Amino acid sequence: MVILNTLAPVFVLIALGALLRRFGFFDARGVDTLNRCCYWIGLPALLFLKIGLDPAPEGASGRLVLALLGATALVLFAALATGLLLRQPARTLATFMHVSFRGNLAYVGLPVVIYAFEGRPGGAAAGALAAMGLGACVVAHNIIAVILHLAAQHRLSTKALRHMLTKTATNPLLLACVAGFAWQHVAGPMPQAIVRSLTVAGQFALPLALLCVGSALVTTPLRHVAVAATLAAALKTLVGPLAGLLLARLLGLPPMETGVACLLMATPTAIASYVLTGQLGGDDRLAAGTIVLSTLLSIASLSGVIWLLNG
Repeated sequence: MVILNTLAPVFVLIALGALLRRFGFFDARGVDTLNRCCYWIGLPALLFLKIGLDPAPEGASGRLVLALLGATALVLFAALATGLLLRQPARTLATFMHVSFRGNLAYVGLPVVIYAFEGRPGGAAAGALAAMGLGACVVAHNIIAVILHLAAQHRLSTKALRHMLTKTATNPLLLACVAGFAWQHVAGPMPQAIVRSLTVAGQFALPLALLCVGSALVTTPLRHVAVAATLAAALKTLVGPLAGLLLARLLGLPPMETGVACLLMATPTAIASYVLTGQLGGDDRLAAGTIVLSTLLSIASLSGVIWLLNG
């Protein structure tokens, strides 16, 4: 029941979003508007509150970030080795590596972590830990993804890297995490008026974000889904959480931090990777196939992690 109670709110809303888009309740423009509201208002408000009000255990967030980045590096190396064995051309290999490590941390990972630890002793800190890990991964994932695709096309340049760093530094999710961390350590108690205002703004973030994920899945093209997409999805949802567990054990993380790391690593490939792949001249068909397959596989991987948390 714990697995069902944790994952049902997430995947039922994803399925509802898909149905609403399929039957015309949402159109492309409407979904884009909702997505921008979540990205620029709802999720930043939620992340700011999670970090500003529910501080992570002392020293735990740093080790969690190390575990997440280390696990990402392991998945990257595994994807590189797999892609080379498949003799993929550079353009396809860059996309294969990109979709193998970049998870949907904000729209899927954050709600799963919140629901998984809801009601547990100290469970409120799990959301703050996930938010801190998300902030660090926003930086790393964007930089790695852009470098992979530009290097595959021999287009690395100072201008391209400067643009990438500017986009990363102005990411609203990252800025919200930094602001919440700064408030927690500098400003002290948060006024009730701010807490209530941001709570209202953040309450619509998770349900609308999940509806947008479902809507995007319906319109994601699935042409030529083959072995590469299946392997990339397996690397993302199966190898990812195993790498997270390995790094968490090596770093001596306690059970809650280990669970957060594994849940975040078990998330499906981020839908944003399809958009970025198209913009950077990657293999968007491979990206699309991996997103859909990893979303299906993530039901099993997330269930497995939650089962271990409650075992």
